[in-house]
Amino acid sequence: MPIAPKNRFKHDCDLPPEYFHYEVNSPYETRLRKLGHRLTNFITVYQHFDSLQYFRSNCAFRKERRRHLMTLKYKYIIHPFSMFARRKAVAITTLWMVLYFVETFTGSFLAVAFHNRDLVIVEIFLMVMNLGLLLDVITRFFVGYPVERTRVVILDSHAIHKKYLTTYFFFDLGAIMSYIIFYFGRFMGKRAEIIVFQFHKLRFARIKTLLDNTDMMLASFKVKESKRTCIILGLTAILLLHGFTCIFGLMPVMRQAYDIPYNQSFLYYYDREQGIHDLMEEALHQEVKMPHCIKMYITHMSMVMCHFFGCGTFRSQTKDSTEMLFLSSVLLSGLIFYVYTVAKVLQLFGVVNISEIKYEELNMQVSQYMVKKNFPRDLKKRINKYYDYKFNKKFFSEQRILDTLTEHLRMEVLLYSCRNLIGEVQIFKGLSKAAVGCVLALLKQEIYIPHDVIMAPDDESGSIYFILYGTCGIKLVSGKEVMHIEDGHHFGDTSDFEKYTKTQILYSVVALEVSEVYKLEKKDIKYCCKTYPEIVYKLEAMARNKAKRYNAVFSMRGDEDDETTGDILDELRRGRILHPGIKRQELL
Repeated sequence: MPIAPKNRFKHDCDLPPEYFHYEVNSPYETRLRKLGHRLTNFITVYQHFDSLQYFRSNCAFRKERRRHLMTLKYKYIIHPFSMFARRKAVAITTLWMVLYFVETFTGSFLAVAFHNRDLVIVEIFLMVMNLGLLLDVITRFFVGYPVERTRVVILDSHAIHKKYLTTYFFFDLGAIMSYIIFYFGRFMGKRAEIIVFQFHKLRFARIKTLLDNTDMMLASFKVKESKRTCIILGLTAILLLHGFTCIFGLMPVMRQAYDIPYNQSFLYYYDREQGIHDLMEEALHQEVKMPHCIKMYITHMSMVMCHFFGCGTFRSQTKDSTEMLFLSSVLLSGLIFYVYTVAKVLQLFGVVNISEIKYEELNMQVSQYMVKKNFPRDLKKRINKYYDYKFNKKFFSEQRILDTLTEHLRMEVLLYSCRNLIGEVQIFKGLSKAAVGCVLALLKQEIYIPHDVIMAPDDESGSIYFILYGTCGIKLVSGKEVMHIEDGHHFGDTSDFEKYTKTQILYSVVALEVSEVYKLEKKDIKYCCKTYPEIVYKLEAMARNKAKRYNAVFSMRGDEDDETTGDILDELRRGRILHPGIKRQELL
């Protein structure tokens, strides 16, 4: 049966479940054991946007799953690409966002009432939020992490502890403990309470993580990179402006607590110009009115925005040295943000990120071509899936790059690129480095998307195929699927090397998911065998083992089913122009 277009990893066929090496659970298990299986699936790797960047095939996912669940020392470790880790990231990002705005605003513009314990509901709300983050701190000691440069997932507990302790642990714990001490420390004086509560700003170190998680959530909704970048830049500006505004608004509170004169503050001159006296009075006395707090917030925000964007000066300038120093730092931060924004824009539309730009140009050309030719929707999806897998959002000419390298470097690149084949395929085991390099240099890369026929039943080309990533199905002439082959497996016409055991039934090979396959043509096989005779013995052993395996599977699956009729026109309408479909019965 064909793969559902919405999920490249779902495949329904007549093969028994145990063939896929999945764990088959008994229907008579207790509820507790069933719950245990669900929890296991919840904390191990699963397919989503981020994990697809690390594991490119169904087989790779299963290997990572087995590595996680079957290794004893990873027993209490949660996979970073699990459903649990993903949902936790969304929940914690939401908590950080809420606390970032609520805590800072409360500590600056509602400080008097808050430290007088008049805002009980706000105190309880913040306590619940901080306790949730405390659970997150504990959980992070049991969640692995990926290394983006090497595409490796670290699950070792010692490495996890070391990384967290040397990065964000003290920032996370310090921000939480500051509020817990404030909440239960009613014996402290007002000055001490203000200082202790302001340690929640240690959480500002998590702004980058917050932005990364937001980008991840947007990517999961398939938002384009250009739109995601604009959203992240806008969110960064909002977070910076709010943080600076709340720090600026904290200054009157500190002046009141430590009896520092305020007659040089910009608020003092603002009051005099406006002919009012309540703005600073409310800031320094113990009355709380929400409209007034909003007015104070907007006034401070206006002052900060003028300096952050460098678009002018506020009508009331300050003469206070502390405020002048702070506003100078705001101006410097605004300049840095401006440079960062320009760099991001160049990365999107300039030459800094030229491989992504070329891919977007190619994608637009392909889209316009498909619209002009009025391709059906299913065919459009298949073409887009092919380009997404082949280029991975970056367009470059691999052959042109390889041609610029020396022969030795080119061989090293080929060996590294095909390391999965070298480790899994039988032909490469025991061969000399020169023989392996000879075979790899003649391999031709081909990418197939679901339903593509890689090898037809009547194929007599003599070519051999090696699967680097992906899953393919072996089908009989009748269309019945009998087995699957995956990463590291090989197939093809090996009749020239089948001396004693031959494959007795004709079959075809069809891609079940996006598969990256390397092809070795017949003329190249002859060249390799002539140059390195040791390859002949390997190919004979491969052909003998393959024939035995296939014949055993074919006999086990039973006789072929009767051929059924199919509608070729329907296949054409659905965009499967080259799909063989189901053969019609001949008219008598």
